[in-house]
Amino acid sequence: MKVSLVLVPTWAFEKPHLGAAYLISYLKSKGHGVVLHDSNIEMFRNEHKKFGRLWEDMAHILRAEDSFFRLLYPERFEKPRLKDVAKYLVLPGINLIKVRKLLDKYIDKWVKQILDSDTKVIGFSINGNTALISLMLAKEIKRIDKSKFIVFGGTSCNINMNAKFFVKTGFVDAVVTGEGEEIFVELIEQLEKYGHIKKCLGVVFRKKGELVYYGDRPLIQDLDSIPFPDYDEFDLDKYIFRNPRIFPFTTGRGCPFACNFCMDRIFWKKYRGRSVDNMIEEFKFMYEKYGVKSFGFNDLTINANITLLGNMAKKIIQEKLDISWAGTARFTPGLNKEVLRNLRDAGCRQIDYGLESASNSVRKRMNKLGYDKEYASKVLKTSHELGIKQALLLIIGYIGETKDEFYETVNFVLENKKYLKEVHAGCLYIMKGTSLYEVFKDKLNVRVSPRINFKKSMDFWREYYYPDYAWTTDDPKDNLQNRLKRVDLLYKILKEEGLSCNFSGEELTKVIKNETFE
Repeated sequence: MKVSLVLVPTWAFEKPHLGAAYLISYLKSKGHGVVLHDSNIEMFRNEHKKFGRLWEDMAHILRAEDSFFRLLYPERFEKPRLKDVAKYLVLPGINLIKVRKLLDKYIDKWVKQILDSDTKVIGFSINGNTALISLMLAKEIKRIDKSKFIVFGGTSCNINMNAKFFVKTGFVDAVVTGEGEEIFVELIEQLEKYGHIKKCLGVVFRKKGELVYYGDRPLIQDLDSIPFPDYDEFDLDKYIFRNPRIFPFTTGRGCPFACNFCMDRIFWKKYRGRSVDNMIEEFKFMYEKYGVKSFGFNDLTINANITLLGNMAKKIIQEKLDISWAGTARFTPGLNKEVLRNLRDAGCRQIDYGLESASNSVRKRMNKLGYDKEYASKVLKTSHELGIKQALLLIIGYIGETKDEFYETVNFVLENKKYLKEVHAGCLYIMKGTSLYEVFKDKLNVRVSPRINFKKSMDFWREYYYPDYAWTTDDPKDNLQNRLKRVDLLYKILKEEGLSCNFSGEELTKVIKNETFE
């Protein structure tokens, strides 16, 4: 069977989509045809000058309940109902009416392209930023041709998050709730054989008018069994990272740690690593086929298995592979000078460390244990001396963060600024499905934002969940305004100290401004 895969705004624009590339290769390995519709990179190329912030610091507004439903169901919010949501009309930096006009300009074109590809099954890759526009596109496809079978899958499709909601909209026929390769192939092969889904683990769908879910599909234990990502369907020259060309890469899936705010860990479940030999073969394959020698590691943390990471580095050195790479890490035990030197010699150019907070008490509340700031400082110093560039990832305003705890983080950054290339910081948001939401929310007296007052006939709308930035607690200082003030203060202090603050893609924005777009 030939299927369509669709990537809508707003997604990454620096390098192609790894999940889609894996899915393409797996589908082809099973004898299926694939048509890729990369609407995201198309619209970015055309509209970045006017709407670039939608791909950068304002991407999160497309997740918020107000903009989500006003853009998805504009007919519900026409006058006189408009006055009921007037407070949602303009958000900082982005006018949603202009966004709606922008999307209207493209939706019809994209729908025609998809329908012209003459595929029965249309799959959308969904994360928080792409869910809204994917639903808008699915809605229009269904309006024109109800026979098309629309499938959603991705990190926002966890069974405890939005999977059931997507099907209840009526625009989506099935949702893949876990890693997609095996599930999606089984789904389309059942459609091809029976004309409908009979029973498929890891899929939410309607059966005789009722939503059904037969349970999670077992994880793919042998990641080496998945073919290398296939980028043949992408227009690679449209991506920002093309000189040199940088591809995404992963050493494994999942994370062995249990930070209570993390949604990605919930989606990927148990950590699984690839074999060293399999990774080495992919490096060679990507160079031979695409000329790629630079990689951005997509792992939640590259040192989830410090032994595996070290052995990969040793094998790269042994094979004398001329590659460079960067990734995100955690300050776990074992990041000694020998390991870090091997990483450098194996091509590691930058590591972004997920510190989150320098306060031990804040990290304890996050369930982010296993190291203290003295160890983190030692790792930063050693890496810097070895010539590895470094960044810190921070969460400002975690639940109950005091002024002293905030300044503990500020002071840690200042004390270690000579070891850092840049700092990335943002406010904590709370997601349904995370242990922070499900287990600790009541214990910590966290109140999430009030919902739009939907009519009873639209009760299923309440099942849509999004990152809640505006949560509060019993502490009157624990509110979004104060959290944003702290982030702003942090960046002002760091800029005064001459430290680069990569706030929501600041470095990529500089690259874009220097780009020549054909």
